[in-house]
Amino acid sequence: GSTATTGTKGNIRVFTGTNGIQVKTSGFTRTSAGAWSTAYLGSYGGGLGVTNNTEDGSDPGHKVDNVGTVDYVLFEFAGPVVVNQAFLDSVTTDSDITIWIGTKTDPFNNHQTLSDAFLSSLGLTEENLTDVSTSRWADLNGGGLQGNILVISALASDTSPEDQFKISKIDTSCPQQVPCT
Repeated sequence: GSTATTGTKGNIRVFTGTNGIQVKTSGFTRTSAGAWSTAYLGSYGGGLGVTNNTEDGSDPGHKVDNVGTVDYVLFEFAGPVVVNQAFLDSVTTDSDITIWIGTKTDPFNNHQTLSDAFLSSLGLTEENLTDVSTSRWADLNGGGLQGNILVISALASDTSPEDQFKISKIDTSCPQQVPCT
């Protein structure tokens, strides 16, 4: 993509994967005090990035980051998938992430809103840490949990926040006995 670095907060982008599964994506941000708000989700050559209400969209402010506030990208799939990896691109400094995977009733058609309670209700929380400062595949979900919700944030628990990246690709597979349609 090549969208603007700022735009309407709460926008939703729709994608169809090579396996035919559709996904809606949106951006959110959370302050250290726990206040949630919607953010602008842009689509760039390096992948999806978030511009929140404290950023002007200049680089690296339109990346998924945890500098000042923590940015989150919500993926709402049209059916169940197993998320295997995420390709993190356009990395500035570091690309540590926190992910959540779970299942909700038809989130593709019933848009969800992120909150602490929502994240707690999902079945899996996982951190993926690295010292690599370049683009990388982040291996996720070693237990192969299926779900129709994926949330990726810059490392939410980081005590020295410096993670900044774009989400370029998500590698998913279909659960056994379930078609990806």
